Order: sequence, then C-alpha cells, then structure tokens
Amino acid sequence: MFVLGSGFALGQTYSSDYTISGDYTTVNPLVVQNGATLTITGNLTASGGSIDIKSGSTLIVEGSLSSNIDINIFSGAQLIVYTNVDVHGGNIVSHGDIIVLGNFNMTSSSGTLKNNANMIVGGDFTFGNGSFSTHDNQQVYLFGNNNTYPGYMDGTFNNAGNLGNLHDNNIDLYKQYLALTGATACSGLTLTATATPTTVYSGSYTQLKADGFTPSTVTLLDEGFNLATNKWSVYSTNKAGYYSEWSLWNSSSTIQSNDNSQFYLSYSSYYGATTTFLQSPEINTQNLGSLSLEFYQYFRHAGGEIAAIQVSTDNRLTWQTVQTYSSTMGGLTNFQKSTVDLDSYVGNASLYIRFKYDAWDDYYWAIDNVKVTGIPDVQYSWTSSPVGFTSSDQNPTDNPAQTTTYTVTATDLFNSCSKSANVTVNVNPDTEAPFFSKFS
Repeated sequence: MFVLGSGFALGQTYSSDYTISGDYTTVNPLVVQNGATLTITGNLTASGGSIDIKSGSTLIVEGSLSSNIDINIFSGAQLIVYTNVDVHGGNIVSHGDIIVLGNFNMTSSSGTLKNNANMIVGGDFTFGNGSFSTHDNQQVYLFGNNNTYPGYMDGTFNNAGNLGNLHDNNIDLYKQYLALTGATACSGLTLTATATPTTVYSGSYTQLKADGFTPSTVTLLDEGFNLATNKWSVYSTNKAGYYSEWSLWNSSSTIQSNDNSQFYLSYSSYYGATTTFLQSPEINTQNLGSLSLEFYQYFRHAGGEIAAIQVSTDNRLTWQTVQTYSSTMGGLTNFQKSTVDLDSYVGNASLYIRFKYDAWDDYYWAIDNVKVTGIPDVQYSWTSSPVGFTSSDQNPTDNPAQTTTYTVTATDLFNSCSKSANVTVNVNPDTEAPFFSKFS
C-alpha cells in the first residue's frame, strides 16, 4: 500500500491501494478503479471534476465528505464515510453500496441521489429541496432519529432507530457496517440470568433461567417485482398461450396489487392446458430457528386447477408441496396477504421456493411482494465458578455444594454474536436442608 501526504496525490486515478494521510481536496476528477481501495484518513472536500468509484473498488473517508460535484458509484463498488456526508451540489448515482456512520445531509436545491443498491446511514438522513429515488429490492437503513426524505421510492426504507430493530436484506453489508461501528447484531439485545431460589442448603436444587435474548427478524428475500428484470425464474411444462405463462403485469383500474405496482400473473382462461412455475433465487436458511413466507395474491378459483407453493432443498431435483389453495383468495383490486409456515425448512444451505399454477382453461393467479423472513436460532451455554457445572439448556437446574456464580452465554447463530449474564446462588453451609427440600 502506498501512503501519500495530506493534500497531495500521484495523479487523480488510483488503480492500486493508496492511503492519503490527513485532509484532502480534489479539484479534478477522482477515479478509483481496478478493485483498488483509496483511503483518506482525514476529511475529503470535493469541489471540482467528479468522483468515480469503479466496479469492485472502494473509497474510504475516515473523516467527513463535503461535495458539490457528481459522485458515481459503480456496481460492486463502495463508498464508506466514517463521519458525516454533506452534499451541497451535484448528483450521486449509486449502483454499489454506501455506508455512512454519521449523518447524511443533502442541502442542494437541485441535486439528486439515485440509489440502485443498498445504503446504511448511522445518523440522521435529511434532504433540502433535492430529490431521492430508490429502486425495487434496494434497501436504505436509517439509524438516526430525525430522518426526512422526499422522493420516489420503489425500494424499502427501514427507520431502524437502533441495531436491534434492523430488518436486514443485505446481510453482508449489515455485518460490514457493524464491524465499522464496533457493534454487533446483538448490541440492541439484553440477557438476564436468574435463579430461584438464590439461597439454598447444600445439596438442594435451584432453577436457573436465561431470559430476554430475542434476536430481531431477518429478511432473507424481499421482492416487489417492480423492475423489468429480477432474480426469479419463469418456466413452464404446458404453455398453451403467451399469457398462460407467468409474466409481469402493471396495476390498472381493472386489476391492481396491494401497493398498486407491477406483479406476476398467469392467465389460463381461453388458453387450455397451463402448467407454469415462478421460482425464487436460492435462499440460505442455516442458523435460523423459524422461517416464514409472506406474499400478496389474487387467485381466481374455477374448480379443477391447482395453485400450489412448493419448496426444494436438493437443488431443485425434487419438490415438496407446502401449501395449496382451493378457493378464491383476494380480489381484482384487493390482493390478499398470505403467509406460509416454513419452519420445517430451516437449516438448509440451499432452499428454493416456487409458485406452481396447474390449470386448464380456468382463470388466473397473481402474485406480488414476496418476502421470506426468519428468526435467528439461539444457542445457550451455562458454566459455573467454581467449575463443575455446564449445560446447553436455556433453563437448567443445579444443586451446588457451595456458593456458586453461574454464567450464561446466549449466541445468535445467524449473526454470530452473543451476550452474557451471571447470577450467584448462595449456599447455606451451616444447616442441612430438610429431607423433602432436596427434592423440591
């Protein structure tokens, strides 16, 4: 890694890793490319040219970023700012990731922020008269308390407030953010250890209990189908007509999804035999304790058709039906929210979900806003001082022979973080307990 002095650059294009010590002002185009990482240990003032962070490259600003120029973040690139971002002019177009540990302020009256990837802001997110847009399946996570944003958003805004409330669609980005802040996914959680009773006779039992450690729900898949393309697959074994296969439709006065947006629909009426599948991308459900599928639908039932939800855990070699519908669900302008319990399918490195519509000149099935969520699995571990007692139960019992401090560690296996708590049980050494108390 090459280290440059404050305010000095060996040209404005960086194709390998560089560190600029102290504050830096750029008046010419600044380009980071070829997978390089440019680190500025102070503040970055961008007042001329533009900033281009090319695919696979990273710009790290350990101070603040003040800009009145265009900033372009290409696919697979990252902009990381350790304190605040102040945008006084220019536009930001991001196809990569943005992590801001402090506040993000856009005071320009004409500037725009177009976020086509994912963004995390640790502080407040505020706009003046500029415009903001996100796109389908993109996530913006805001931890500040004073967030204001106008604009058009097909993606999702998560006013997280604190780490414990984050619903994460981009697990790796979230973990990177936490590492930068020195926090973990468990930072917003609590754990308490209690014992009943806390004073016992030697040889008598006490009931230990771990409580309060409840990891937040994580979002593994969140698809609104609002773009021209997505990561879902469509295929058919019977396709009597063009509209009989799953295809994207726009909401209209005739039919509209729950958020009046684009959705998938298979239309079998007048088209004869139809067997068509709408299949999710691969989902990893390891280290989860529960799993749920949620979506909105309008299924117009005719009589003999099959509307089924199936899952595969063997890379699509075989499929298991987990839900079928045999009556009309929802309406033309009133898509119905439906949920399917998938707890039986946690612990799989590869899970696929598909919607199977098997019909013969029947009506139609429409699907929108599909979400798969889970709650992390929790592992408990008890130890004691003096040593001698261990347990993996959440609420074990013990009969200590002397005063003992018990420590329990609860681990969120999905996010790989933990909390610990302890409780002391005093043992009365002078008087032996009545015979019956040893078994109470």
